[in-house]
Amino acid sequence: MFPLIDNRGLGAVTFMIGPVPFRIEAQLDLDAMVQIGASGRVDVSAGMTASATAQMGVAFRNGRWVSENNRHWTRSRIIPSITAAAAADMAVTLVPTIQLTANWIGGPTLAILPYMAASTTVARGNGCDSGIGFGVDVTVGARLDVQNPANGRSLGCSGCTRTLGTATVFRATTDATTVPCSFWNHFG
Repeated sequence: MFPLIDNRGLGAVTFMIGPVPFRIEAQLDLDAMVQIGASGRVDVSAGMTASATAQMGVAFRNGRWVSENNRHWTRSRIIPSITAAAAADMAVTLVPTIQLTANWIGGPTLAILPYMAASTTVARGNGCDSGIGFGVDVTVGARLDVQNPANGRSLGCSGCTRTLGTATVFRATTDATTVPCSFWNHFG
């Protein structure tokens, strides 16, 4: 993950519940995530065929006995064939996360993760196909962040900030639209 916006404060509201001050603070993080993958495959086939025939014995021709000794040998090669295919894919995800902190001890988190994924497959003899897909995930979670109530800053201790759990509550995706690679030549 590559942080684009880190811990940007969106504001805080403090109000009293009886004699106890209560504060709610919102914070924004924006990260980018890039995933890249590749695979390849090569199939090779080749071979050879061979056959042999033999005819041996005696035959009576033109009034005499004649020996027969015929041998025939054939062989042929199967022309080698090579099939190769390679595929590459990449996904870029932007992860905006809004965290609400209540009374310096933590609170809920909400993350919206839109993404775009692209892939390309090249096969010898079959050409090239590429595709683009889109999607979005929405996750919610809880976070514990023990802070100093006097100034609202983290205490800096190990374990003072902990994500208690997250869950995906919504997912929407589109199937990758596949087009021949020559399609992209129209834009270059």
